[in-house]
Amino acid sequence: MKALEGLHWAGKIRHIGVSNFAVRDLKEARSYLSRTDIASNQVQYNMLQRNVETEVLPFCRREGIAILAWSPLGKGILSGKYHNGKRPKDRVRTDEDLFKPANIRATAPLIRELRRIGRAHRKTPAQVALTWLRRHRHVSPIPGVKRPGQAEENAGAAGWFLGSGEVRRIDAILRRLRLDTF
Repeated sequence: MKALEGLHWAGKIRHIGVSNFAVRDLKEARSYLSRTDIASNQVQYNMLQRNVETEVLPFCRREGIAILAWSPLGKGILSGKYHNGKRPKDRVRTDEDLFKPANIRATAPLIRELRRIGRAHRKTPAQVALTWLRRHRHVSPIPGVKRPGQAEENAGAAGWFLGSGEVRRIDAILRRLRLDTF
């Protein structure tokens, strides 16, 4: 952290960012900084993987540390691409807990609601899921892409917001959702 701070003050880097830091890690890292601060924490965050909401998200909001949400589409499950009849075949996803048959079945009501809300806004389920994350002003989703079309789709999540009723409907489904082994 001292070396990063030195690079910052030398003008070699603009900001200091960390990845997957818990609150205790953030506090420790900040204790080594005297003239600058951590600007961002890149963490796994999406509708289905929300562990950061307990401690990390509130701490970062309070301390002015931006959250860069990696895997904001849950490796594609929130795009609606995968369902009971279609499971992923690539090595990255086949062993992932999100894609267990029970979890794919359990997420079906959520995906239906994302589709319903998306139709009302002329958006895709993925765009709704990204916009749901953006409801926190200090959270920036950073979705991965395999093809240019996916980058274009992800960009379509910018410039619009979910209504409070839509957020409530999504959150109600998420409260009832029970996934296998997380």
